[in-house]
Amino acid sequence: MTLLKKSFFAVAAVFVSTIPFKALGAGKYGIGKNQGAQGANDISEVIGKIIKLLLSFVGGLSVLIIVIAGFVYVTSAGDENKTEEAKRWIIYAIVGLIVSLLAWVIINTVIEAL
Repeated sequence: MTLLKKSFFAVAAVFVSTIPFKALGAGKYGIGKNQGAQGANDISEVIGKIIKLLLSFVGGLSVLIIVIAGFVYVTSAGDENKTEEAKRWIIYAIVGLIVSLLAWVIINTVIEAL
């Protein structure tokens, strides 16, 4: 298994193991907070907050992939296959980061307009 695959699985394991902690901290994002006499949040607010949480996860994952691919690029020791693979991962991660940032901007704009 290549170093990039091992790194990806290690990072995925760390993220999966932190899911319960993120769920416990969901009140920070306004999900599940006591709303008093109003009851639960409006469904559009809840969906918007969940989408923002997922987009922040995707953005963080993109940055992490860029760092891992950069490490593979630096440690490729002149191996053209590893260098090209690392370049592809960096490009894909940058595209993913741009898409997630654009989605975040669009969602914020729509939610504020409601």
